[in-house]
Amino acid sequence: MLSHLFQIVARNWQRLSKSEQRLAAAVGAMLVLWVVFMTLQRSLAAVDRLDRRIDRMQQDLVNYNFQMAVRQSVETEFAKVAAQHSSQWTEAEIYDRLKLEIYRLAEKEPPPLDEQGVPVKSTSDKGRLVNIPGLGKGTLHDSGEGYREYRITFSVPPVDLESLTAFLTRLLESPQSLRIDGLEMTRGELDTQAGATIHLTRIVANQSLEVLASPDSKAEAMAATEPVQGDLDVRHWRSAGCHLDVSADYGLGGSEALLAKATGREAHLRMMRSLDPGETYDLYLDCRVTGPGRLAVSDEDGKNLLESPEPLRDDGQPYRYHIRFTVPEGRGKIEHGVPCLLLDEAGAVAFVDKLVLKKTSG
Repeated sequence: MLSHLFQIVARNWQRLSKSEQRLAAAVGAMLVLWVVFMTLQRSLAAVDRLDRRIDRMQQDLVNYNFQMAVRQSVETEFAKVAAQHSSQWTEAEIYDRLKLEIYRLAEKEPPPLDEQGVPVKSTSDKGRLVNIPGLGKGTLHDSGEGYREYRITFSVPPVDLESLTAFLTRLLESPQSLRIDGLEMTRGELDTQAGATIHLTRIVANQSLEVLASPDSKAEAMAATEPVQGDLDVRHWRSAGCHLDVSADYGLGGSEALLAKATGREAHLRMMRSLDPGETYDLYLDCRVTGPGRLAVSDEDGKNLLESPEPLRDDGQPYRYHIRFTVPEGRGKIEHGVPCLLLDEAGAVAFVDKLVLKKTSG
């Protein structure tokens, strides 16, 4: 079939004159060149698209590396802000903390804050940046959207403009999430100083999650670890003096959580896991506790492996705990209680929202 086709083409070619053959050859060459050009153009376009994709991926890597580099400082700053929020605070407690913060920022050198976000002392020996004669009571408003707003108005007597501007900047940079809703400044015709009336609002979030890191290791991002399967299954837990239950009513945001209620003194519950001897593990725990309790790691017989168990905060608020421990040397895998929650009084309740156990690499 193919040879027959070639014969037909050859006969037709012989019938053409020399000029017609040259014209046909030129048209054929142009068609070949056009096909080569279109193929080359599409190939270059594909290569260009790949180059742009590589550039975007390289830029993403640079951005991710930068984010990883600043992650610890961001988490530290977030923890400072998170310590300034609680759904448990009453209106009086919010006012007292706001009052302390305003007077702290009015100092020339504001005293530092402790771990709870409270000034270590009320005044400094460097004098005041601005004077505040007094603070009246404000008003508390519930937004209904997971946060509350405490609004207050106070006056600052005439002071030089530089000091007043510095004080306003401090208010906006405060970890208490302050917002200036209104500012009225007054100055005499010949005065170089200006007074101000400030309408200030403090925003208080209804929930906070604080990362508690052990002294020898900073907590890593929980999302970067693999959750232990079955961590909220009651069958994986051993308990003494505790009533255990699992329900979505106990967890934050409708998620399931394990409830452990102590029915007597020195109650405990342990999730049993087989661990490799001599290996180091990181334990992350999201937990809420009412009543005195401690976080530990135990062996199969319930003996504590930590030098000092981590105290659990008993204010009923959610906290993230992190401990690092090393399994003693031995033969083969041995079951351990990871975590081991110790509830010291009858009626103490622990809610385990999330649990992550990760073997430390390197």
